[in-house]
Amino acid sequence: MSAKPFPASDPGLELLAHLYETLSPGPQWCVTQPRGFTWWGHRLAQRVWAEPPRRDGGPGCHVHIVCDLLREVGDDPAALEALNTANRLASLSSVVWDREQGRVSLRCSVEATAAALPWLKPLAGWAAALQVSAAHLRAHDLAEIFEAVVDASEHPTSGPREREAEALSTVWRLGLGSAGPTPYDRHELAQAMRELPRSAVVTPLGELQVEAGLPFAGAPAGSPQGATLLVAGDAEHLALGRGALIRLKLPPGAGGGSLMAKANRLNLLEGSEWTGFHHLGAWRRDLNRCLTFSTFLPRLVFQPGLLAEFAAASMARLAWVERQLEKL
Repeated sequence: MSAKPFPASDPGLELLAHLYETLSPGPQWCVTQPRGFTWWGHRLAQRVWAEPPRRDGGPGCHVHIVCDLLREVGDDPAALEALNTANRLASLSSVVWDREQGRVSLRCSVEATAAALPWLKPLAGWAAALQVSAAHLRAHDLAEIFEAVVDASEHPTSGPREREAEALSTVWRLGLGSAGPTPYDRHELAQAMRELPRSAVVTPLGELQVEAGLPFAGAPAGSPQGATLLVAGDAEHLALGRGALIRLKLPPGAGGGSLMAKANRLNLLEGSEWTGFHHLGAWRRDLNRCLTFSTFLPRLVFQPGLLAEFAAASMARLAWVERQLEKL
């Protein structure tokens, strides 16, 4: 097997080749397919694959990154509570429950286009490494909370992996790399605000925090029934240290009842459909019983203009979720 088994013949395969190089699975612990690979960083399998280019002639490919977490998850309300709590620590992946299979996994996906690849490659590389690292770090604690079983597996010919891959240290690397001034500064914040509609009602909450009121479902921006977007360049994550937080919050009552189940459904849908934006973060029901989507960008993930990309994605996500809630 060559070191780079994927020809860069379309944006999805080019990103796939980059992710293979970033994770460095090695042939002993990896199984490749024409448009994807499965590898074992230790006990949990992570699958990365690129869908074929869009049939409608669009320029992109949907690329999925999924790491196993739990199996034998019971179908009861306690599982939804546990799932919702787990997604409070979301960074670039969501904890998702497949109720039919009784499995929980960490998932993210991106929409690879030639124009986006220069900044998307490093970001997706961090997302993939952080996902497999966080999965191994959290699996046993989550198994106790869900009263489930860690979804451990092994390579079909090499058997169980004894030594952890280097990628599994990503959570610690990002946490240790969070010291120092935040790169998500006032310039980056101002650039992000320029991606919002003119109707947005922008309120500074501090030197590096801004909240914007947005129109939603016919309600005007800034009204109690509008949505809000928080962009904070100086946020703190329990495991990853300092970085940026992007949080889209729907108004009270949006989505009706069973919001934790709907948040899980939104994570499943957003990660599987071509939406026009990337699934990097997680939906959950917050303490005020509002549907909320959060992304945390660790300090080392920084790229100039990244906050602006996520602000623009938040506007596309807001329009998408309004349509989805009509169906759920």
